Amino acid sequence: MMKWIDTHTHIYGEEFNEDRKEMIERAKEAGVFAALLPNIDAQSIPALFRVCDEYPDFAYPMMGLHPTSVNEDYTTELETIKNRL
Repeated sequence: MMKWIDTHTHIYGEEFNEDRKEMIERAKEAGVFAALLPNIDAQSIPALFRVCDEYPDFAYPMMGLHPTSVNEDYTTELETIKNRL
């Protein structure tokens, strides 16, 4: 079986709260052995780290600011993200 890395997933989002465990199990069964989770903004960090803590050998955080969350105050947002590391 081929092994895969999911290089971009927001599986920590609340829309996946009900079936996250099952989705991760299906991904593993399909050969996915790691998932990289980019955060969206400072508010998404707690959920992102919670999933990474729950699945430490599968889910890995990527810190930054999603392009759709860039606004006039982006430097403050980036500083907040940096301080949460």
